[in-house]
Amino acid sequence: MSEKNYYKTVKIIVGNPPKEAEGVFGGKQTSYNPHYCNTSLLSEKIEEEGNKLFKEGYKIISITPIIKGISGYEMGFSVTEGVIITAESFQI
Repeated sequence: MSEKNYYKTVKIIVGNPPKEAEGVFGGKQTSYNPHYCNTSLLSEKIEEEGNKLFKEGYKIISITPIIKGISGYEMGFSVTEGVIITAESFQI
């Protein structure tokens, strides 16, 4: 007999948003700024995962940000790196 989990946790990590700039010797160069979160990608992933969880019989009860600390320019920064989604089964 298979037991159904009453809670499910999903971790979503996104990278930094890409930025295209002119290269030193011409052409395009892609770089990533560590001081920003790729919020567009993060929101898409949260929506996808939320719909997937719902189809599996779960409802989201918590979305917790994952924060990383970085330093630069003699200052410290906190940047959202992703989220942890906790869901509860509504088919008990």
